[in-house]
Amino acid sequence: MKNRGILCGVILLLSAGLLLCFAPNLLTAVFLVGMCVVLAFGYYVGLLRLVKLCRGFRSARREINRARDVETTAPWRVLRQMDSLFGDTALDEAFERYKYTVASEEESKGTLIRPIEDQINEGLVENTIWHLVVSQIPSILPGLGILGTFIGLLIGINGIGFSSITVALNSIETVLQGIRIAFYTSISGVVLSILFNLMYNSFWREIRHEMEAFFQDFHRYIIPDTDEQMRRRELKMQEDVATCCLLLTEYLQQRNDSIPGNHK
Repeated sequence: MKNRGILCGVILLLSAGLLLCFAPNLLTAVFLVGMCVVLAFGYYVGLLRLVKLCRGFRSARREINRARDVETTAPWRVLRQMDSLFGDTALDEAFERYKYTVASEEESKGTLIRPIEDQINEGLVENTIWHLVVSQIPSILPGLGILGTFIGLLIGINGIGFSSITVALNSIETVLQGIRIAFYTSISGVVLSILFNLMYNSFWREIRHEMEAFFQDFHRYIIPDTDEQMRRRELKMQEDVATCCLLLTEYLQQRNDSIPGNHK
């Protein structure tokens, strides 16, 4: 995952660098520099954070397996003593809040323990990586390209003149220069937008997969989800009722046997 993050950064850097090298003029280069700033923000805040969060969920799953080896019957005792389960500040703070919630609910007999998804979920990940902002980058890049297109066309239109043949010939060159700005900025914005969108969606699918795998391991080996807790509680009640009925039957049988005249 870390290598993929570095590879994506290299691809984005090379793509932006090549487009900047072949920029036809200074104005186009200015627009490309703006696109590079937007890309750098998305890569640092979005892609790199997703890579770190994925590593955090993998680390937590490894710690769950180690806790099972140390404390086979109650691995939760091991996990709740850990200061850093994920190795990520946002996730570890959420896990601390969950540990406090579990401790409070364990003191209240008969209360179901809330699932860990109440604290660690997709919403937490979105807030951590500024998803609402980063997800707009694939739209911002073509937007900058379109802005460059209009400015290029405006430059070309303003340069049109027909007062003489010489002016008309010179205006054609100005129009072509504006058209080059228009097309180049649009193409650059679309290319960079496609690259970033593919990478971001790929990492987003990866983080969802890692979260789901963590939740499955946590509920399977540490604390069951509420549905499983309810099922176990109902089974326990049925077992208790069956035990009471058996004891009552044995008691009545013994009492019946102790009454004179009931023996043959």
